[in-house]
Amino acid sequence: MSGMLTISKTFLCLVVLLIHATSGKGLSSTSQSKGQLLVIGATGTTGLRAIQGLMDAGYKPQQLRLLTRNANSEKCLALKNAGFEIAQADMEDLNSLRGQDLTTGCTGCYVHSTSSDIPELDKGEVPRAENLALVIGSEKNQIRHIVYNSAAAHEDHGVARITQKHDVENVFQNLVQTHNNKDDNGKLSFTALRCNIFMEELWKVYTRPTILKGRYPLPVRGKRKIYLISVRDLGKLAGSIIRNSGSNNPDEASSFTETINIAGDYLSAKEIAQAFGSAQGTPCEHYNPRLMTLKAWWKFPELYEQIRFIQTFTVQTDVEALKGRFPGMLTSFADFLEETQWGNKELSFSDFSNIANLKL
Repeated sequence: MSGMLTISKTFLCLVVLLIHATSGKGLSSTSQSKGQLLVIGATGTTGLRAIQGLMDAGYKPQQLRLLTRNANSEKCLALKNAGFEIAQADMEDLNSLRGQDLTTGCTGCYVHSTSSDIPELDKGEVPRAENLALVIGSEKNQIRHIVYNSAAAHEDHGVARITQKHDVENVFQNLVQTHNNKDDNGKLSFTALRCNIFMEELWKVYTRPTILKGRYPLPVRGKRKIYLISVRDLGKLAGSIIRNSGSNNPDEASSFTETINIAGDYLSAKEIAQAFGSAQGTPCEHYNPRLMTLKAWWKFPELYEQIRFIQTFTVQTDVEALKGRFPGMLTSFADFLEETQWGNKELSFSDFSNIANLKL
């Protein structure tokens, strides 16, 4: 591309890592959930990991209504054949959303994403959430709890992507307030699960080959600690929260909004590299690609603001308290690497999108 720097795969991995940074009770994986669940933005590769987590929380495929723009895609047809309900609508078109019985029979809604899977900032993220809120806020709505996959951050973080996610939170919080002020409606609740870095992102083509060769690039000092969460665990928490919403008194327990910072592990860059080494059976060392950070500062300001965030964030996530609140639902990074068979060099990120790998 003329006039632009050549970006190495190592540098591109930073885009993947830094774009992503979500009250419930524990339940067994064999528990039966109540009602259907509307699922938004989860038919992509990482989204399928969230779907697996929802099933870990007790949902059956036939209880999950997956919204997609293209119901005839190969993946959606495979999901339909596996027993999932597929609903087609364009979230940018309110009439398209209203033309479907999206919420009929659904007692909850999990919003994995309202953003398109594109490298640049998607400014349609908030308007899509606003359209969804209008549908959920309609008189015929049966949904009583919304859970949204958001991003953890300190105040004045300066990251446009995170700001948009928090703006989406505000959309749903305003919906809850408006809805619950109406005397003739059952109460609605909202939970924002604020994540940091998804463990699954480290499987991507920009990161895994380099790590398998013994080099883990992250633009921080080796002692700098990072919060990590598995997308599968995110789905577990979302499913558990929705399932248990209003379990005692529906009107009282479902009339709130809550924000929870979540993580399954908290490791330094050096410790992450050591975990990779143990899982793959060959040494791995962390290194700080300072030249790549300089290139980002010079040419890619949006990426640079994310690098600065990961270098300076001060927001805290109490992992031990989360383990007490959600027993058995959070996975350590070492256990994640074992569960996903990191050491098997024949596997790649694309294997996460294989419907046959879902444990139905």
